[in-house]
Amino acid sequence: MKKIYILVLIFLFSCKKEKICNCGVITWDYGNTTAIYPYQTIVVKNDCSGNERHFDVIPTSVYEHIWIGEKYCVINIYHW
Repeated sequence: MKKIYILVLIFLFSCKKEKICNCGVITWDYGNTTAIYPYQTIVVKNDCSGNERHFDVIPTSVYEHIWIGEKYCVINIYHW
């Protein structure tokens, strides 16, 4: 019976929990507001992986309040 408990404990402690990492630092931005396409592009460097990713659907209302070097968290993307 002790062997079963030990095996269960080993199994529980060996599972890695996935870390949600959807924040990073803005490294680049490109404002391109037109009547047809009123969105901006930013590049964010992930805090966990160091990877950079372009996000080009940032509404102008959000873009006006963010700056290069600031921390930015993305919704609905958990890591990149």
